[in-house]
Amino acid sequence: MPDESDDDDLHVKALNRRTQEAAANIMQNPALNGKTIVMVWEHKHIANAKLEAKYEGEAVTLRKLLKLDVLSGVPPTWPGDNYDYFWIIDYPPNSNVPSHFSMVKQEFSDPYKSVPANDWDEPNGLEASSGCKIKSD
Repeated sequence: MPDESDDDDLHVKALNRRTQEAAANIMQNPALNGKTIVMVWEHKHIANAKLEAKYEGEAVTLRKLLKLDVLSGVPPTWPGDNYDYFWIIDYPPNSNVPSHFSMVKQEFSDPYKSVPANDWDEPNGLEASSGCKIKSD
């Protein structure tokens, strides 16, 4: 992964390359055919309409690289305040074009029920006094 000390442009370009490499491995590695893959990634490189527009003609998000843009219902951007969702993508056998997309919210039960779990693209309800790092896109 890129070094945090890289300037913003170098950092983004390095994340673009790593995202492309990860997606290529998923889509082209025969050892992964028919397997369930769990992937955790930096949200701006999962789906980000602004990033896709900036690098028009070069797929730099998982949304584009995994061809999720061919399916309806796939959000164009992953909101910066959402951390607790799974995107589940199904591919037919011997195909690199997805056939189904679903988005599932991770729910926490006791004793973690108080962990913030905002709905998609809704505020997370955290305030600076929470002690949590509050980020915005």
